[in-house]
Amino acid sequence: MQHYFTRFLLLLLAVCLLQPSSAELLRFETEAQKASTTQVGISGISVPLKWLEPAKTTEHVSRPSVPSSNSFSLPFAYAYPVAVSTATGSGNFGGGSNVPVGGNPNSVRVGDVDGDGDLDLLTANGNSGSVSVRLNGGIGGFSGGSDLPIIECFSVCVGDVDGDGDLDLLAPSYSSSTVSVRLNDGVGSFSGGSDVPTGRSPASVAVGDVDGDGDLDLLTPNTNGGSVSVRLNDGVGGFSGGSDVPVGNNPSSIVVRDLDGDGDLDLLTADYSYDIVKVRLNDGSGSFSGGSNVPISGGPISVAVGDVDMDGDLDFLTANYFNRTVSVRLNDGSGGFSGGSNVPMANYVRSVAVGDVDGDGDLDLLAAFEGSNMVSVQLNNGSGGFREGSYVPVGTYPSSVCVGDVDGDGDLDLLTANTGSGSVSVRLNLPPNNAPVANAQNVSTAEDVAKDITLSGTDADGNALTYSIDTPPVHGTLSGTGATRTYTPNTNYNGSDSFTFTVSDGILTSVPATVSVTITAVNDAPVLAGVPASASIPRQVLYSFTASATDVEGSALMFSLQGAPAGASINSTTGALSWTPSASQAGASYTFAVRVTDGSLTASQNTTLTVLKSVPVPSINSFAPSSGPVGTSVLLTGVNFEGTSGVTFNGVRAAYKVQDATSILTMVPPGAKTGKITVTAPGGTATSKGQFKVTAGTALMATQTQLAYGEVVQGEMALQASPNPFRDRISLRFSLAEEQAYELRVYDLRGALVQVLRSGSSPAGQLQEVEWDASTCAEGLYLIHLNSAGRSQNLKVLLTR
Repeated sequence: MQHYFTRFLLLLLAVCLLQPSSAELLRFETEAQKASTTQVGISGISVPLKWLEPAKTTEHVSRPSVPSSNSFSLPFAYAYPVAVSTATGSGNFGGGSNVPVGGNPNSVRVGDVDGDGDLDLLTANGNSGSVSVRLNGGIGGFSGGSDLPIIECFSVCVGDVDGDGDLDLLAPSYSSSTVSVRLNDGVGSFSGGSDVPTGRSPASVAVGDVDGDGDLDLLTPNTNGGSVSVRLNDGVGGFSGGSDVPVGNNPSSIVVRDLDGDGDLDLLTADYSYDIVKVRLNDGSGSFSGGSNVPISGGPISVAVGDVDMDGDLDFLTANYFNRTVSVRLNDGSGGFSGGSNVPMANYVRSVAVGDVDGDGDLDLLAAFEGSNMVSVQLNNGSGGFREGSYVPVGTYPSSVCVGDVDGDGDLDLLTANTGSGSVSVRLNLPPNNAPVANAQNVSTAEDVAKDITLSGTDADGNALTYSIDTPPVHGTLSGTGATRTYTPNTNYNGSDSFTFTVSDGILTSVPATVSVTITAVNDAPVLAGVPASASIPRQVLYSFTASATDVEGSALMFSLQGAPAGASINSTTGALSWTPSASQAGASYTFAVRVTDGSLTASQNTTLTVLKSVPVPSINSFAPSSGPVGTSVLLTGVNFEGTSGVTFNGVRAAYKVQDATSILTMVPPGAKTGKITVTAPGGTATSKGQFKVTAGTALMATQTQLAYGEVVQGEMALQASPNPFRDRISLRFSLAEEQAYELRVYDLRGALVQVLRSGSSPAGQLQEVEWDASTCAEGLYLIHLNSAGRSQNLKVLLTR
């Protein structure tokens, strides 16, 4: 059982141990600490208790067997809340609630702000400009409190900055480059204080006694200032002086701890955009220098520290958003970090925290997944190695995770700030329970034949199980409910497929198991495509299209025509049809069949071609974009583009691709100047109404698709942006080599999601063009992130005013 006490001046803290145990481990937790040492006496035995650095939540001491009626006492010289608990917990989470807070919460912290002995919660709500305070009813239910107006704050922390024995709050304002200090009246109401100037764009805040004078100072990493601001406390919550420690680039996360073991508090910052963690050491007076720069790949967006390898010093862990890992780096005892591991994660990791959630005496890892609305719990093996524990469902887009005993049962619960749902998910640490096991299996079926499958799982506790599909099959569909499912392969598909499922006992969910499906081949007719149902074509002008066909068995295919008009022919190997209608054929319609055979089975499709008496005149209706440098891709739309023989930009011939009768993809040629665009087709030459403005420079792209004169674009076009730098609006273009789903997002340098520009599916080779209206965004550097089929492309763009 866990007890919280507030100590004023000289207070004796007595904690009654409810159950004796010869090997019981006690954990002493502090919410805001001073640098001092005292003694803990248990049944006449004294053991040293060292006050912990800010945010280092646990220190362990062992005790001999004592009767349950015995107690121990602590004399203290300062008034700070303390938590004492026996080490319990299963590391499995459930129940709890989703607590409404202000809009778009980015950070969550816990602390006993109303002095009633339980942990309350606070969130920084960046986009809604507030800090929400919600009070604990004692067993993990939250309500009441208040919402304090603080503009564009993405982080919050608590600490007794005015020395009156209660927890005050601090929140950085990103846009005003200040930290708002709000003082507690002792019952969880905040007012007064000050707004402390810092470096440019503070992204988060931490507190600690960095100058050793017995009060809590504040530190902020300044994303657009390349520094950490240190502001010293005058003892009553006023902050000034200090320094701005250069760390370079774009720091976005900070932790203040004693990293080199010399008794003072050092700092480390994570730089999301430059893949680095920077360590700066304290000389004891609050001045920072030296240290090291630790490279971390994948975009470290959040950092936590703790002694994960149990060697007595503090190691660090980072949540790496882009490569979906958590990096663990081990301390050599003097503040140098190396070794460790990169723990793979199942989705985009937004935040990381550590805590002994399974009660075995070492610090476990918790990672919030933004993409799948889950928290991954990874358990420590005692030496800093982590194994997968469980996945805990939380609210939409969890951007921050923290731990604390909110229900007072002696174990650590978890909380997440959910940016997408305006809530905090509280998930309680459950009594020990064995996770169920989902059983993998192999099945087979014939092509185009459905297969009934019975899923199975086991549970050591004998609990009833429920079944859920985790990832669906790629080459088929599933129907049914519970353990009874039917797999239906996609038409004409043969080969391998699979899906995964999980089982749940109502408390824990299993690791996903795989059902592997083998679909045996049968002989299928070839599939014919690329044959237009109908078309109107000019007389005495070459008309062509290319039919395509696939055969699942990979047999050699042969094309032919049936009932074709005079002069029409098709290449038996490539499927390319060509026909130049004669003058005598004008005004008539011809219906005939295009056929393809694999030697055994034949597919056929009719087409109707109407030969026009006169040649239609082409016309350009619009083009986009309206300006750009040489190399810019331009899409022309209009009518009657069949048989196009040339495209020019102000008289300079350009490469182009006729996509269909109404669209042409072209590219600004070298030497082109501002002027009108022309398209020459059999019916004449069309001229654009407006002028295309040719700007200086060359189109910005990772790789450039080359268009030969009249050629078709093949394969993939890398993500492009134009213009770059830009003001207010920017055009983004790309194409994908295969038909697949994609998502296009914008992030700022703090790693915060700015906007999902588009989420959908793109046909193979089709140019996708998206415009981002950034007129309401602050100037600066942004990251465009394109994710498709497990691949990602990133492009930095600069917004100027």
